[in-house]
Amino acid sequence: MEILEGLAEYTGRRIAFPSDKDYLRSLSDLDYLYESDNITRSFAYLSGPLYGLILDQSSYTWRKEINAESDLGSCVQKIYEIELPKDLEEAVQKAKARYDFDSIDVTEESFQRKLEERNTKILKLFAPDNVIKLESSNLSIQFAPDSMVQMEDGGMVIFGGEAFCEWGYVKGHPLKITADWHHVELPRLDTLTVQGDTIVTSGWTLIKKKKTIQKVHPLQ
Repeated sequence: MEILEGLAEYTGRRIAFPSDKDYLRSLSDLDYLYESDNITRSFAYLSGPLYGLILDQSSYTWRKEINAESDLGSCVQKIYEIELPKDLEEAVQKAKARYDFDSIDVTEESFQRKLEERNTKILKLFAPDNVIKLESSNLSIQFAPDSMVQMEDGGMVIFGGEAFCEWGYVKGHPLKITADWHHVELPRLDTLTVQGDTIVTSGWTLIKKKKTIQKVHPLQ
């Protein structure tokens, strides 16, 4: 994610803000990530630009060596000759004391309980006997990075996302993309209204593509 999305974010901001001072100031619009419940797919929008700045401040021409297999953290470690502590457990304990780990741990445990409650509701909503499963051979999606929940079966549950398929378009709150990327799953809900090519429920809307009738010349 840091290579795919983080470097793209870094590149755009570096072009727009050449000076380090303005560049850092521009990152304030990413402060929402600190309060986000889910940064699985969005953390790199901040860590990528920060790693990029740290690497820029070295005299090393790091950009020429970056490829799909690169790791920005490892690049920083190599360029700045950072050595990890020999006794990692001791270093961890010192870090815990330095950052008041006990209070952080209490907060994280509370947050974890909320996540487990949310995931239980999602599993119930997308139980095999409670979904409409739509096949798609050409699927693309659009969603906010912090609106996605990665499931244990490899699928992605997306809140407020959109899926574009060869048969039409669906917007869901939520909808699920299966791990094979060939199916969209929609929960069966209490309300469902059909209006022509549009199906509307309390949680999702599906719009089917209208079939085009090809005109054939009488002599053909």
